[in-house]
Formats: sequence, structure tokens, C-alpha cells
Amino acid sequence: MQCAVQLSRQHYCIARIKRQDKVPNTDVLRICDITGTEALLQAQLRWVGHVVRMPDIRIPKQVFYGEQEAGRRLPVKRYKDSLKTNLKACGITPRDINNAPLQSNSWRSRCQTAVASFQADRTNSLCNKCANRKAATTTTSVWT
Repeated sequence: MQCAVQLSRQHYCIARIKRQDKVPNTDVLRICDITGTEALLQAQLRWVGHVVRMPDIRIPKQVFYGEQEAGRRLPVKRYKDSLKTNLKACGITPRDINNAPLQSNSWRSRCQTAVASFQADRTNSLCNKCANRKAATTTTSVWT
């Protein structure tokens, strides 16, 4: 999932941090006890589970499983495409989307654990990236 978390002024006010302090977004989110884009990811997975459990005559299910008619189409990223990348990022195979959501309680817990592991991995990678960047600047700025 390639989303940049843009923090608003309210996040910095809640954390009582100035932007000039150059505190990483991950620290601000941790101080505010707010998840980043993971809340949106969890909502997307829960909504897909709801659509899969719908009767076949419902319009959202028909649109979700429908295909575009043959013809010219601009190469636009569809909702299904972004869902597939998000499922892969969470460790859920896209093949499971037809059967797994039928049991709503197990699907809910599976989504929560998948999003939690995604969030932990994402936060760790961002912290490592920040540490590597800081280490690179300190080694290059030292005068010998």
C-alpha cells in the first residue's frame, strides 16, 4: 500500500510538537495513539467481506463482480486492483476473497490480525528507513 501519511496541524497540536522540531510522522502518530492509513485498509477489507456476503441481486455485489464491456478503456486502476494489492500486503491471498468472508466473525478477526501485522511491518520499515537516513547524514557530515 503506497500511501503517504500527511499529518495535519491537529495531530501536532495533540502531541504538543512543533513542525520545526522535525519529529517523524511515526512518532507523532504513536504519541497521538492514532493509526495511519491502516484504519482505511481495515475498513476496505471489512466492506469487501460485507459485499461478498450480500445476495447476488444487490447492486454493489453486481458491480464488484462485474466486468467492463469490451471496448476501449483508459488504463485506470480499478477498485479491484487496489484491493488485490492491499490483500497481498496484508498477507491474504486474493483467491480467499470468495470464501473467507462468509464466516463474518473469523473474517473480522483475520482482517484485524492482518492489518495489525501490516501496520507493525510498515512502522518498522519506516523507523529503519529514518534510522538509516540519520546514520547516513551523520557519517557524511563529519569532518576528517
